[in-house]
This record gives sequence, structure tokens and C-alpha cells, in this order.
Amino acid sequence: MKKIINNIENNNFEFLLGNPPCPPLKKGVSGVFAHFEKGGQGGFPSSCPTKVVNMGFHSSSFICLIFCMLILSCNTILKSQGFDWQYSSRMPTAYPNLFIGANTQITNFQNTTAINLFDNVCICTKFDTHQSTVNYNYGFASEYWASPYIALTASLNYTHSKLNLQQMGEALPLNDTTLLKTEFVMQSDLSYITLNLGAKYRLFGTHAHIGTTLGFGILSSNSIRIFEHVLSPAGYHFRNTNSDSIFYKSPELKNLYIVPRISLGYDISIIENWYLTPSVNVGIPIMQVIKTDTWNQWQYSFSLSIFRGIIY
Repeated sequence: MKKIINNIENNNFEFLLGNPPCPPLKKGVSGVFAHFEKGGQGGFPSSCPTKVVNMGFHSSSFICLIFCMLILSCNTILKSQGFDWQYSSRMPTAYPNLFIGANTQITNFQNTTAINLFDNVCICTKFDTHQSTVNYNYGFASEYWASPYIALTASLNYTHSKLNLQQMGEALPLNDTTLLKTEFVMQSDLSYITLNLGAKYRLFGTHAHIGTTLGFGILSSNSIRIFEHVLSPAGYHFRNTNSDSIFYKSPELKNLYIVPRISLGYDISIIENWYLTPSVNVGIPIMQVIKTDTWNQWQYSFSLSIFRGIIY
């Protein structure tokens, strides 16, 4: 028994299975698996039915085997975004890392303005309001899964927003019995091409995620009209325009608008290599829309994206 224990400690599994007496075994082939020979061959008596020739199970081979077993046991988590698209062990499936797709988004813009309107050097009125507008945008999106839990995201969107502000003017007497009542109006129609770059992280091993992006909006088209029009008396025309409206110079817009966003969403597998991602997003205003005065926007949106894997 002591001899057997010493052989095991010395990584030597050379021993004899059978009934004694049997001759001692010579060193055999080394490897992970034992090499068996039938008794009664090579000079061995038939009373020795089987011999095992030096398993030679080296520590390096053992570590390699354990590592392979761990990889196989972790098969369900070592996949991009964690979807189990391998339907059978007989049908091995490669998992893509790069996905492309399309998205659409509905956004509630919470506009805060404090825009002064000048008539030559005098301030006629001030658009000091809070107003919300609902707008839509759409575009292309992509995700690259750098690890099973972290994805780098990018999207290119067309964003269109409208705003209509009203501000009552000061009533002016035309005569002893009649007051001139007017209203100031600002109408804007803006379009941006926006590049969003960011990342998202899967939460608690689920398909839910939290993400952040930085959006760079390039002003592609704009239309802003600011005018004053007569409410009463009916038929009154301003002297200098012979009309019931006077137009004013519009504020100058910034050509680049940067907005950081945070998001919370969930990835839903549709079929192999396809998934759907609904998410809610909040855009935080860090800069003004115009170069002077105040015009900022909080953005609350619901987004829906669909992705397909293309690169494995």
C-alpha cells in the first residue's frame, strides 16, 4: 500500500490489475489516457488479465483539461448579449459581435426660453416661457459587443422639431375709447442630422441594460419667424407695413448642438441573430440652441430599435 501511495505522489500510475503473481511492468506510453494490454501476451501469464501502462497524466495536461471543461460549462454566458441561439448541441452556432439596424424615436421636447425681441434698440417683448412639443426622428443604429456585458453603440438620426410661442403685447390706446391689442409670435422649424456615440451595460446578467450616449447634432435646415400681429381692432394696419403684422429679426442659431443622454432598455430576441430593443431616454441640456439669450431643451423619448448580426 505504501508503495502504491508513493507511486501516485510521484505521478506514476503504473500498476497491475489482476491476480498475482505477475511480472513487474515496464515503462509504457505516456499520455492523458491509459494504454491497456491483454493478459497472456508479450510473455505475461493469462492470470494477469489486464495491465495499465504508465498513464503519465502530467499536471500541464490536467490544467488544460480543466480549462476546456470550464469553457464548455460557461457556454451559456460567453455569448454576445447573452442570447441562447444554439438550439441543439448537434447544431453549433457562431455568435456575431457586430449588429446593425434601424431605429425610430418619439421625443417630448421641454423648451425653456428667455428670448428678448428688439425693435431697433428697445425691447418690445420677451418670450419667457416653458413649452413642450412632441416630435419624431428616425435613422440607422449599430452595436458592437466588446464583451458579453458591454456594447459600444452608434446611431445616425434625422431629428425634426417645431416650436410655436405666443406672447401678448402691451395694449396701446388709439383714441379715447379704443385700445390696440397685439400678440407676438415665434414659429420655429428646425432639422438636425445627429450622430450619437455611447455604450451600454447589461444589468445583473439579464437582458436589461443602462446606457449613455453623447449626441452631436448638425443643423441641416431652419426656419424661424418672429412677428407681431393685430388682435383688435379688426382691420387695423400698421403704418410702416400697411399690414396687420410686423416681422422682426430672428435669433441666430448654433450650427452644432451637443446633448448627453442616459437610457434604460431591454434586448428581446426575435429569431437567431435578430433582436429588438425598446428603451427610454433622457437628454440633458448642456448648451443653448441659440447663440444669444436662453433656449434649452430637456428631451424625454421612447426609442425602438431592431438589430441583425453581420460580423462574427
